[in-house]
Amino acid sequence: MIIGTAQGEIDPADRHNALIQDINLGGHANANGKVTYTATFTLIKPIDLSKGNGILFYNVVNRGVGAIRTTSR
Repeated sequence: MIIGTAQGEIDPADRHNALIQDINLGGHANANGKVTYTATFTLIKPIDLSKGNGILFYNVVNRGVGAIRTTSR
């Protein structure tokens, strides 16, 4: 299992980010005028990758609620 944190920044003025709820209400823009975020993730993988079936099993947390998802190659 791999547990980690991803960090990034997005531009609240970019129209592609308009679907993010209340992005303009946060008031948390950094010096570049972008909103920073941190996301935690969990990846579950086989101990021996050669015995894996090619499916990625991962957990996405959204507002504190985890949802298990899978995807294949």
